[in-house]
Parts: sequence; structure tokens; C-alpha cells
Amino acid sequence: MMTNPVKEKLRSGQLVFGAWITTPNPTAVEIMALAGFDFLVIDAEHGAINVESVQMMLQAMSATETAPLVRLPGSQRAYATKILDAGPCGVIVPMVNSRDEAIAAVQVARYPPEGTRGIGLGRAHRFDPAIRDEYLKTANASMLVGIQIEHRDAVDRVEEIVTVPGIDLVLLGLADLSGSLGHAGDPEHSEVRIAVEKVVNTTRKAGVALGIPVGGAGDIVARVEQGFQFFHLGADMFYLGQACKNRLREARQAVETTSTVHQIGRGH
Repeated sequence: MMTNPVKEKLRSGQLVFGAWITTPNPTAVEIMALAGFDFLVIDAEHGAINVESVQMMLQAMSATETAPLVRLPGSQRAYATKILDAGPCGVIVPMVNSRDEAIAAVQVARYPPEGTRGIGLGRAHRFDPAIRDEYLKTANASMLVGIQIEHRDAVDRVEEIVTVPGIDLVLLGLADLSGSLGHAGDPEHSEVRIAVEKVVNTTRKAGVALGIPVGGAGDIVARVEQGFQFFHLGADMFYLGQACKNRLREARQAVETTSTVHQIGRGH
């Protein structure tokens, strides 16, 4: 019986913490997975990540305890099937704005009779027809299906979206949501806050787990109190860029301090 630790934790009300992978680099993925995140989301919606690189990054994570998820480019069946055959624990479908789109997101991730996922043979089945038969018995139950609410149209239809059977996670996309409401770059605007509150209340009433990107410790605590469980802590390119900037700043500050001391010494 396959298990999905992130899905199980969300169902039991626990918190999970993870990050986004936006560059097709298996070594970077392995390093991040070994850091101890509960999950990593390989982002096939944005950037230069294709199906082949998704599979290589999943392979890089396979010896770790971090659960691999993939954000799909959309709910297109053909592309989603290729990614699912590579063996992630779950998928996140972006920009779901209607009940029909939510139904499509669930169906693309599940085998018949619950969905329309094609029955192929790949890494998910260990490339073995006999193992595939066992995989088919548990894949639907273990696969995490997340959808993103990130547009004003989705907020207007949130009740009909989050009550679609089979949705395990609703992930708020604050950047796109803010933009669709006319407040790009301002997720703290009152209109955005009202929209978020509506999504939170409706999703919690439906018994579906909530996810959101977060900043510092104060933001995380506030979101936990609000009812969120699934936390996006940042992306690989952010971590790399920020670490480089911090290290360079430290080096320059150290040199500046040393230079000042030497100048004072020479003056005496």
C-alpha cells in the first residue's frame, strides 16, 4: 500500500513546510530535499522545467524523506499524464476558476473510474507491469490533488470550487490574486484581505486543507491562526540569490571594517 506523508499530515490537521523548485537542476533539488522540507514543489508552470527534467529531479529526491509534488502547467490531460507517470506524490493545478476546472483537475490526476488518467508504464510503476498493477490499486487514494485559487473569478465561485470531491488542498496564489483585483504587488490591500478571508472561511467549512506562501515567523504564526496548514517558504532561486547577497555583503563589510582599522593604525 502506497502512502503519502503530506496528504496524511494534512488530513490529520498537521502543518507541513516546503519550498518551490523553479530551475531544472537535480543537484539543487537533492540538496534542498536533504535539508528536511516536508515537500518540494517542482514548478512546471513557469520557467524552463520540462517533463524530462521533472523526472530527473524526482529521481534526485528519491533517497530522501521529502515528498515530491509537481505544479502542472494546467489540467491538460496529455501533459499531466506524462508527469504523473514520472512518479510524484501529488500535483497542484494553477488558476482554477470554476467548478468544471476543479473537476478536470481531480480527474486528470486519478485513474478510472474516478478520473481520466491514462494507464501507461513509467517510473511511477518502477517500469514493471506487475508492479503497475499494484500501483493502480492505491494510486488514486494516495495521490494529493491541490488546486490554486488565484483569481477574482475563483473567489466569486469559491464555494462551488472547493466542494468538488477529491480536492485535498486549496493553495492561495497571492500574487496573481492581487493582480486580478487591481492591486498587483500589494497582497496586503484590504480588498485582497477580504478575498482571502472569504476563501479561508469557505474552504475550512468544506473540510479542505489550506496552503499559502509565507514570509517571516510572524506571518507564519498569523496564517496558522487563520487555519492554514501547507506553507510555501520560498523558492530555490530566492535562496541561492539571497545567500549570495548575504555572503557578499558580509565580505565587503568585513573588508571595510579592516580597512578602517588599518587607516586608524597608520594615522597613529
